[in-house]
Amino acid sequence: MIRTTLTALMAAASVWLVAPTAQAGKVGGGDAGRCERLESESVTTCTGKGKNRVCVTEDTYCGGPGNDGSCSCDAGCAVAGNCCTDYEPVCAGNFQCTPDSGQIVFLHQGGMCSTQWDYSGSSDRLADVSGISNAVSVDVHGVQTDSTGTQVAAKTFARYADACCTGSNSCIVYNYSNGDNVVG
Repeated sequence: MIRTTLTALMAAASVWLVAPTAQAGKVGGGDAGRCERLESESVTTCTGKGKNRVCVTEDTYCGGPGNDGSCSCDAGCAVAGNCCTDYEPVCAGNFQCTPDSGQIVFLHQGGMCSTQWDYSGSSDRLADVSGISNAVSVDVHGVQTDSTGTQVAAKTFARYADACCTGSNSCIVYNYSNGDNVVG
């Protein structure tokens, strides 16, 4: 009895030790390592006095390190290879779609347990749009894991919707895992 119990515990422990863990700055990987700011994290700086006073609110970490310093939101991060996962949509304005172009955009919103859509051999793959005229399949790069990450991913998803789903474009949204907290 004891031997059977110990064997079962050892097997469970080996699964826990090799199971994938969340990584900072990865889609679905957590609140850490991102360029998107929450409203509560925004910084307002003002210059001038009186009617010449101008205030600017920074709602991203673009131009510097990510929220925790583990990755970069600076324009040179691609060359350095240390961009935060959400750098492209948040700082570079790259949403992998063409606004107001009559495109059919398939947006794939990941969730807390997913780090990507395009897993080999998995049904959770990006849509195959090869047979659809003027269509594109987009992997939404929103960092999401806990309640804070969900708020961040919702803000990033809104950027994609504003860029890809307006004008003459049409959008189809797929969500996975906890993506329903963002789009549902």
